[in-house]
Amino acid sequence: MSRSRTIPGGLSALKAARQQAAYLAIRAGIGAISVWPPEVVLDAAGSLGRTYASMNKRRLTRAMQNLAVAFPGWDEARRREAAIGAHEHLFKFGVEFAYAPRLLSEDSWPDHLELGDLGAAIRGLISGRPCILITGHCGNWELLAYALALMGFPMHALYRPLDLPPMDRWLTIGSIDKKDWLPLFGASWQQRGGRILVGGVGSGFGGRSLCLAQSEPPELPYEVAVSVKLDDEAGAAGLVPPGAVGDFGGTEGRIGVAADAPP
Repeated sequence: MSRSRTIPGGLSALKAARQQAAYLAIRAGIGAISVWPPEVVLDAAGSLGRTYASMNKRRLTRAMQNLAVAFPGWDEARRREAAIGAHEHLFKFGVEFAYAPRLLSEDSWPDHLELGDLGAAIRGLISGRPCILITGHCGNWELLAYALALMGFPMHALYRPLDLPPMDRWLTIGSIDKKDWLPLFGASWQQRGGRILVGGVGSGFGGRSLCLAQSEPPELPYEVAVSVKLDDEAGAAGLVPPGAVGDFGGTEGRIGVAADAPP
């Protein structure tokens, strides 16, 4: 009887290798498609999606069964075409997602996005109160938050981790590790190469935002050393070390230190 070697975390070495291979293939594909114009790649992706749906009988059957529940008046041919069309759209979405950072920027998004009536949503966003955007899986829903962020609205996305861990880690590069730090009051906190970066304006008083250490403090006495670099004078941010009731941070061009030992 053959046994598969297990790596830390309980994942078999074979499964981990397959996941890594799939991740590398996806990354290579994302890099390769940027060589051709989007319309050419979209047509190819649509054809690939239809082929994938036709070959993957299990997923196609499941999709048709779900459509039968949602649309009991549809015949089998219509359910099959809708199920295949969903896979076609999914593959096209993958291409559009790959092109998004290249085509959509703070200056170019009006050339590629057509906005509908956003009056009610904009009023909620500029009201100064917390606002939650809830949308169904219709169209390219991921572009909604992306576009609003390009317009200058600070956004925080809630998502389910991808089933492919290497791909999920790649998409969240630079994100604050929630096991170590807890951001509060908005702003954009990132972690890179041992540095913690914060940008934007928080929702606290005076545009303030905090980032609280989640780890247990060491035994007393101990020292905490923090180097703070300010790029501009907008907003205010505070970094709270383990066990402290104050913070290190900067506001209006000045560096402030207010840290007390835990009781």
